[in-house]
Order: sequence, then C-alpha cells, then structure tokens
Amino acid sequence: MHAVINVWATYGSNYPSSAYSTGVALAMEASSCDDPPMAKASGSPIEPAVHLKWAAKVADHDYAAAEAYLSLKLSEDDVAKAVRRLRKGALTTRRANDILRAAGLTAAPLDDPGVMKDLIKAIEGERLSPVLVLSAKKGADIADGFHRVSLVYRLDPYAEVPLKLG
Repeated sequence: MHAVINVWATYGSNYPSSAYSTGVALAMEASSCDDPPMAKASGSPIEPAVHLKWAAKVADHDYAAAEAYLSLKLSEDDVAKAVRRLRKGALTTRRANDILRAAGLTAAPLDDPGVMKDLIKAIEGERLSPVLVLSAKKGADIADGFHRVSLVYRLDPYAEVPLKLG
C-alpha cells in the first residue's frame, strides 16, 4: 500500500536539515505489501519523497510503554493480562480513522511534539513500530502508538496502520 501525500509544514531550527523546507512529500509504505500506489501527488515540486516505513514487529520498549499507560486505567492483574494478549496477538492492519474512532480519540495535530518526533523519524528513513491497540466490548484503546496513528491520520485518514490487537 502506498499513498503519496503533500504535507506543508514549516520547521524550526531544532529539526534535522532533511526537514528544512516549506513542504515535505511523504509516501506511506507497509513493509510487507507490494501493492501498486493508490494515489500520487500530481505536479508536486517536492522531491524526493520520504517513505513512512513500518518495522516487522513491535519494539520491546513499546510493550513497556503500553504497560505504563494501562496501569493508569486498569488493575495490576488486568494490565498483565492485557499486555500478554498484546504480545500474543498477530500483526494486522486497520485504517487510521477507524482506530481513532474506535478509541474515541481525535488525532493530534502535525505540530504536536510526539507526532513531529515520528515525522522526523519518517523523514530520516527510520522504521516505525506497529501500534498496540487494546480491544474491548465498549470500544478500543491505543495502549501505545497514539502519535504514530495521529501522524498517519494527518497524512491520510484512510491509510492502513500496522498494529497488534489485544
């Protein structure tokens, strides 16, 4: 899955030189998919495109972050069960807008520090870790990866986000 989107943003002096421009063309790329591009920017003067790449598995520190977040909402036993479910879960994808809607959240803006951090990683070619989503009867909760989902949503709300459901 590819979708090329123009993102017009002005960066301050705290960001790498690769981000110094009035615009950044980003391409969303799922690491395990070879589908042809779904959309292309037409007449975009900005080259080259930076690909948003996803890691093949969730980083260990993301499970720790999910545990820390969930400990604010659940009992210690429920947190341990939830993290075990997330670790055992298979990697899948869902659209960014669906993840946010199920969790009852609004995407953070592109200038949010966490979103900006992930955008800089994408510009530098780093792979982003898949998201951890806890599913329940009354909806879902993003246990880790809210800023990554927000970044994807701000670039293309219908783009697929790699995640583990627990």
